[in-house]
Amino acid sequence: MITRADFVQRLISASSKTTAIALDYLSDVLPSSLLFDLCLVPTWTDTDQPCFAPEFAAFWNGSDRGKRPGLSLDEVVSELWQAGRAPEWVDLGVVDEDGQHTYIEARFSRTLISDFPMGLAPFQTRGPYLPQSHSETFIAGNPISKFSLHMSGSTPWGRLARARRAG
Repeated sequence: MITRADFVQRLISASSKTTAIALDYLSDVLPSSLLFDLCLVPTWTDTDQPCFAPEFAAFWNGSDRGKRPGLSLDEVVSELWQAGRAPEWVDLGVVDEDGQHTYIEARFSRTLISDFPMGLAPFQTRGPYLPQSHSETFIAGNPISKFSLHMSGSTPWGRLARARRAG
């Protein structure tokens, strides 16, 4: 079982590692100030109703279909840490930068658990979403050139990122 303080430290460490991974792929300068785009990944019933732990109902109801952008580290911890339990997994990846902040998407599972292994769990780091042209090159096993998060089609959060930059 991990403590809230352990959870916070793991999030900080995983976020740092996620940003370092992104720098291997991106031509953008990533500001050191981080904000998070939090995204609950529910399962869906036959009646098009999302299924998730009851503790996430307030998050879902206060979000746009499970998405809440631009949260601070403290806000992320407040949403994810639930009385000694946290999501079974949280995938982290850089999705945007606006010159002031680097935005990390934090996609999290619908289930809560209290026992996590050593390391960064429940956090999993990944690289940024690749633009289509880079994806095909990567899948073919060829090296890819660095790209900008601002390239058209480089992130599923593209509309949100453009709106964020437009002010």
